[in-house]
Amino acid sequence: MTDATTQHGRRLHVCTTDELICELEVVAMTDTATKAPETGLFETKFSIGAAAVGVVFLLFGLVLGWTGYQGDELLFVGVEMNVVSGMAGLLLTWFFGVVALLVAAYMEPGFDR
Repeated sequence: MTDATTQHGRRLHVCTTDELICELEVVAMTDTATKAPETGLFETKFSIGAAAVGVVFLLFGLVLGWTGYQGDELLFVGVEMNVVSGMAGLLLTWFFGVVALLVAAYMEPGFDR
């Protein structure tokens, strides 16, 4: 492996083998990579909507879990629930609710910004 310096003063490493020639140039970070916008949970329309969807999923999961625990019928649908179906519904809706809250918290601003 040999070291060389480019015309701009950057260090260039060149490693040569019989079949492979690889070059690596060290490049400084740009301002766009170092200054990413930090958005909060309720700063854009998208994050507010995603947070609302996440909360609705979490609350609906509680309803499913409680209905299954009680062994009642699901309101407006008429499906008789038991503990297994209630816990399955709770876990499924809580999964999507947590994913929606994570999207609301960490997704970059889109077209509405």
